[in-house]
Amino acid sequence: MRRHISHPSLSFSRANLFRASCLAFAFVFLGSAAATAGPLFAFGNHAGEDHSFEANEHRNGNLESIILTGATLESSDFRNINFTNAILDDATLISTNLRNANVMNASVLSANLTNADITNTRFGGANLSGSILLNAMGRNADFTGTTVVGADLSGAELTNARFGGSDLTGSVLANTDLANAQFVGADLTGSVFDGASARNANFVNVIANGVTFGTADIRNAQFVGASLLGADLSNVSDSTNTNFAGAFFDSATQFAPGFDTSSLIFVPEPSSLILLGLGLAGLAAASRRA
Repeated sequence: MRRHISHPSLSFSRANLFRASCLAFAFVFLGSAAATAGPLFAFGNHAGEDHSFEANEHRNGNLESIILTGATLESSDFRNINFTNAILDDATLISTNLRNANVMNASVLSANLTNADITNTRFGGANLSGSILLNAMGRNADFTGTTVVGADLSGAELTNARFGGSDLTGSVLANTDLANAQFVGADLTGSVFDGASARNANFVNVIANGVTFGTADIRNAQFVGASLLGADLSNVSDSTNTNFAGAFFDSATQFAPGFDTSSLIFVPEPSSLILLGLGLAGLAAASRRA
């Protein structure tokens, strides 16, 4: 007859021995897996929380509304991932593969996407202000309605990208490939396009006040109805067949010597408008007296 050994603090019944064996096996198995597993993602500094998981674990998965503030995700594979409404502020996404991902309405403030692959990625409604997208690969990327204030997209390949209705105030797109890109209705105030290739790009109705185009190539581009107050186009490398019909410019707008502004609309300075108004009022008063 078997006896159970009893003690005020110990019990070694068959059930307890079984539980202990399972725990021991789990520790050995997990320890071995951890030693052989691939690289882990290190997430933000949240006290008491463990935000590590294996590389590639979430490819094609759903990370909607996940909070990854300050996460280190460098060189990870997030193809086809769903990051809708996610928070990726200050995340390190250098060389990350986000091809075909859905990042709509996400917060990606001050994130680093240098050399990231964002081909066909959808960012509609997202906020990428202050983010770095140096040399990113983003053919056909969709930034429609995004906020990209003060971001650096220098050297990125964004051919056929869509920025309609986006806010790119103060952003840098130097040496960026923007061939056939769409900017209809976007706010580009104070941004820099020096050295960019914007062949066949659509800038219809954009606000491009104070934009520095530098040596950008804007041949065949459409600036119909654009606001170019204070913009600098004096050194663009090629403006062949560029359409400025109905665009607005003022005395601070700089064009290359000999540029034909006949199709553009000149906007007088406010002081000139005041003087004009006073002159018209004087003429009206004089006509009444007569």
